[in-house]
Amino acid sequence: MPGQPFSRFADRPRTSAAWWSMGLGLGAVLLLLASMALPGSGPSVGELRLVPALVLVLGVSALVAGIAAYRRGDHSFVVWIGLVIGVLFTLLLIAELAFIE
Repeated sequence: MPGQPFSRFADRPRTSAAWWSMGLGLGAVLLLLASMALPGSGPSVGELRLVPALVLVLGVSALVAGIAAYRRGDHSFVVWIGLVIGVLFTLLLIAELAFIE
């Protein structure tokens, strides 16, 4: 059937978008942990600190790549890792924009 997913949760991912989703999501988490371990060490442009901005961009990109992989029928655990991380960082971005001082 054409609507059937070609990858289940326990299978390896079959699309490059799935791998990108997981890589971008885990990269965002690792960069966030590194910026917490070394506070104030990242570059900044005026008031904008580049490391937190890059973390949010990576997180939202993981969500976009995860949605693309899911729509192509890839439902493996790698896609879900990227989707969950991407959703969390997207919610963080929405909270940042909603409560700007």
